Amino acid sequence: MKGLNLMRKIFLRFAILVFCLFLSSCVGYKTPVIKSVEDVQKLNPSTKWIRGRGLSDEAILYLGRIKGAESIDLCGGYLAGPANITDKGFENLALVSVDLPNLRGISICSSDLITDKSLYWISKTQNIEGVGITDCQKITSEGFKYLSENKNIRFLSARYLKNIDNHALKYFKEMPNLENLSVEGSDFISDESMSLISEMNLKILHCSFENPKSCSNEGFRDLGKSKTLEELHIGINGNITFEGINYLSNIKTLKVLAIHNLRHASETDFKEFHAKLPNCEVVCVDANWNSLYHYYPTPLK
Repeated sequence: MKGLNLMRKIFLRFAILVFCLFLSSCVGYKTPVIKSVEDVQKLNPSTKWIRGRGLSDEAILYLGRIKGAESIDLCGGYLAGPANITDKGFENLALVSVDLPNLRGISICSSDLITDKSLYWISKTQNIEGVGITDCQKITSEGFKYLSENKNIRFLSARYLKNIDNHALKYFKEMPNLENLSVEGSDFISDESMSLISEMNLKILHCSFENPKSCSNEGFRDLGKSKTLEELHIGINGNITFEGINYLSNIKTLKVLAIHNLRHASETDFKEFHAKLPNCEVVCVDANWNSLYHYYPTPLK
């Protein structure tokens, strides 16, 4: 249970960074979910986290009065109802963002109403540094070409998008300040993807492999060439063995390595790996999130 809770905490860290970006407290959690123009008008102007899964395009125009807004969450509550915002809503958001000086993050998930044009308008939204796009299947790689034009992006979650490929990663590379990336649930991730990712100046990467043949040990050899990664959270497919994991010991900046569903690895393997990176916390859980191995950083003497 301890290992389970630890891994959940580690794997959720990225989501918290994106969806609660720059919030100084948990006030947002107490904010009601708003759906209409009337709801927006009733909202306290000092609200930091706007929870608006059901907001319409028209209602977005009224968000300019919420001067304290730091994060707009159009994802939370997705099981209870659909997102109503379309590309037009993101155009409206770009227009009113001039009145939202503190806005830093936006997230949306499980929407069939938005297209690449939404990412164009998000790229024009002032002050945005964190973007979360999950399970929006009309988004393609070309949408991220628009987003790459915003040089302020630091946090990007592109999860469970079935119509993106390595071209999206090439656009990610054009974001000079991108340091925190999630591409979980991506079918396209390949050895070439790992090579592209290793060339980015990322500090944190979340990556999982939906296609069991999508990536091999050779891809991890290229990922091991990264000069900047500090946290790496990976869900393993059956094509990757400890030989691939061992390449990651070449990332001398690594502080956290969290591995899900690695098979055929022994405690001796992990001890030897940790000896190569004594300052790195190494955690491994099985397919059911049961803790297998956990090595803490070696205390300084």
